[in-house]
Amino acid sequence: MLPACDGPHRLMSDTQLITIQTTCGDREALSNIARDLVEMQLAACVQISGPIESVYVWNGKQEASQEWLLSAKTSRKLFDQASARIQELHPYEVPEIIALPITAISRGYQSWMESQLLPNK
Repeated sequence: MLPACDGPHRLMSDTQLITIQTTCGDREALSNIARDLVEMQLAACVQISGPIESVYVWNGKQEASQEWLLSAKTSRKLFDQASARIQELHPYEVPEIIALPITAISRGYQSWMESQLLPNK
């Protein structure tokens, strides 16, 4: 049985919240990115999980490598700023930077997230 939460989940209203994901073989580099995004209020919360195995083609050759996954909770309005910061700090030539929509969220967590992010301008 799941623990009680702060009420029913609801679909997003006027604030579009997203999760940005990126991967990297260097966990410390992702930790630095995570701390930077939170400090700059470009993400409310960042999690790093792994290791994971990634399989991909790079320079015409299939590769497999151990990587770590960074997931940053933020708003759609902050995606461009957060993406630029990730690109600036990331050691990869072409890092994965993707956004996934948050389609439902508990009221309390949404309020907390929004309070941690840069104010909308």
